[in-house]
Amino acid sequence: MKKLIAALLLTIAIFNTALAEDLSPIDILIRQGLQVKMGELTGAGSKFSVHSLAGLVLPDGVLMKEDCSAIIVKSSADPKVSDIIKIKVQDHEIAASEFIGFVIR
Repeated sequence: MKKLIAALLLTIAIFNTALAEDLSPIDILIRQGLQVKMGELTGAGSKFSVHSLAGLVLPDGVLMKEDCSAIIVKSSADPKVSDIIKIKVQDHEIAASEFIGFVIR
């Protein structure tokens, strides 16, 4: 059990380190004129289309939309940010519940 927990923690640490290199600081995005909305994606995310999405906020920084290999959303004609289920980055999946905000154009 201890080995499993240690392996899991090591995997998370390696993933966070690799992902942190690609994350953007929030202040730079605000200076570029982008809007940052903090909170769960289900709140304000119900008002904004995925097409206007520029990035998703993680505790370590912002994952930009162009860095994502796929954005999985609920089936809808005009998907909103609140419809996001998970994001794929390289070979990793991040659940929508892990994001603490989003960035729009």
